[in-house]
Amino acid sequence: MSTRLAIHVWTDLSSPRSFRGLKNLLGATEGKNVAIEHHAFFTPDPESSADDEDLTALRDAGLEINGSYVSDNRKAQELIYAAKEQGSSPEDTAKRGLEMAVELHEAALFRGEDISSIDTLLTCAKKAGLDESEVREGLEQGRWSKQVDGDVADAGRIGMVQAPFLFLSGLYLLEGPQSVNAIAALVNEALGELEEREKAAEAEARELFGWQG
Repeated sequence: MSTRLAIHVWTDLSSPRSFRGLKNLLGATEGKNVAIEHHAFFTPDPESSADDEDLTALRDAGLEINGSYVSDNRKAQELIYAAKEQGSSPEDTAKRGLEMAVELHEAALFRGEDISSIDTLLTCAKKAGLDESEVREGLEQGRWSKQVDGDVADAGRIGMVQAPFLFLSGLYLLEGPQSVNAIAALVNEALGELEEREKAAEAEARELFGWQG
């Protein structure tokens, strides 16, 4: 079976809690057949972007916060879509977007960089191999603004109130930071369910059409 689990994750780029959840998601899915798609979220109350538990968990992982909350990170979220635009396939698109999201989280939280600054975003774009002049023009013109608006609208429809937020292939929802083990258990369960569905579909195809795939 080649069942791939699609995982959608919403994060606020300057939120320690969001990065804690994203880091645990990456650890929980290492070596598993998943595609992780990043989406934009803006924390309504910056004071809720982290608590002592989040900071301690990151510190225990050797990650010390070295930046303050940047509420104006919309352009940074748009940059993620600039990276996605370079993808050669749905999987590559998701991978590029996720890599840029991690880069922006790290820039804001651990390098103390201002991700509301176009210059900072262009530096991140250059590191990802993007054309700086095209990115500058796109950000100034709002080329990726609709995609970010779509993420925010989806978050509203789902009823999301905090990030990180995980949506696993239409099967499971997880809101707030979860442990590596908790995420891994749910990912395994979702993969198993998808595999059972695939087996059932194949059996039905064989019965109905004599398919031998």
